[in-house]
Amino acid sequence: MMSVMAPADVQLDHRHSDGRRSVAATLVSVVIPCFNEVQGLPTLRDRLQDFLAIDQSEYEFEILLVDDGGSDGTFELMQKLFGGNRRFKILRHRDNLGLSAAILTGFKAAAGDWIVSLDSDCTYDPRQIFDLLQQVQRHPKISMVIGSPYHPQGRVLQVPHWRIFISKAANRIYRLLMRTKLTCYTGCFRAVHRSYARQITLTQPGYVGMTEMVWCVEQLGGHTTEVPTVLDVRRYGQSKLRLLRVVGQHLRFMTRLALGLERRPRSR
Repeated sequence: MMSVMAPADVQLDHRHSDGRRSVAATLVSVVIPCFNEVQGLPTLRDRLQDFLAIDQSEYEFEILLVDDGGSDGTFELMQKLFGGNRRFKILRHRDNLGLSAAILTGFKAAAGDWIVSLDSDCTYDPRQIFDLLQQVQRHPKISMVIGSPYHPQGRVLQVPHWRIFISKAANRIYRLLMRTKLTCYTGCFRAVHRSYARQITLTQPGYVGMTEMVWCVEQLGGHTTEVPTVLDVRRYGQSKLRLLRVVGQHLRFMTRLALGLERRPRSR
C-alpha cells in the first residue's frame, strides 16, 4: 500500500527563481527510492540543492522521493527536509516492497516527459543527470539511456575491486543474452521516456529488476543507449545489497533469459 505526500495539484509551477515562467522547458521527473536512509538524507538534500541551483532554462525538475517501508524514520525526515518545497513529492510504501516496486511507484506518479531514476546514496552525483539528458537531445528517438561507469570513458572511484569484478562479470553475461548491447545493465541511474515508463512491468527484485527493465524496453520495441558516468563509493549509511542473495537472483534471471522463459510485456 502506498501513500503520497504532495500538493493536491500535481502540476508544477514552472518558474525561475526570479519569477519568470519557463514556457518551453521540458519537465523531467527524478525518482529516488529510499530505504532506511536517515543517515544519508541530509547529504542527498545538499546534492539535490546544488543540482537544482544550476543555471539553465531547458528543463524543469520535479523530485519524487519514495520511502520503501523503512523503519528508521526516513519518511519523517523526508517530510522535515523536503516537505515544504513544491518541487518535491514524497511517496511512501507501508511495507518494504523492494527497489523495483519503489521505482515503479515513482514512474506512476511522475508527470515528466522523461523520468530519471537515481540512487539515494549519492554514489552518482545528481549533476550527471544532465549527461543523460544531453544524450536524449542528441538521439531523440531513444527510449532509455543508462549511466554506465563501465563505459570506456566512465570511472569507478573507491568501490572495492571484488564488487567491481562481480558486477562487470554479470553485465558481460547479460550482454551475451540480450540484443541491446551495453556495458551496464544493472545500475539504477537511467532516464526513461514516459511512454515506455508507463508500460514497464517488473517481476524481478532489486537491481535484477533494473536489468529486466532493459529487457522490457527491448521487447516493447524501444531502443536503449548509454553514456559514461562516474560511480563513487557510498559515504553515509549502510549498503542494502546482500551479495549472495543478489548473485542468486541474477543467476536465476540469466537462466530464464537463456531458456526463453521470460514473458513478453504487452503494449498498453
